[in-house]
Amino acid sequence: MVLPLKMKINMWEHSKECRMKILKVNGMRCGHCKAAVEEAAAKIPGVSNPVVDLDAKELRYEESAPVDEAALRQAIFDIGFDPQ
Repeated sequence: MVLPLKMKINMWEHSKECRMKILKVNGMRCGHCKAAVEEAAAKIPGVSNPVVDLDAKELRYEESAPVDEAALRQAIFDIGFDPQ
């Protein structure tokens, strides 16, 4: 059976998953901290749309592919913050 191209694209879009992940990060206090952590996280393969919540001391991101969490934690540590 051959599916129309439009149907194939829609099936692919529904099958791909992005999982929301949360990482506690201590030491962030201002907008510059927020930007630095988001930038560091965005450089890690598989991390999409990183957003820091300063009040909650959290980095939230979508995992669009498997993420090397040790590499993510190291990248955040290397810029002076304490990932939990």
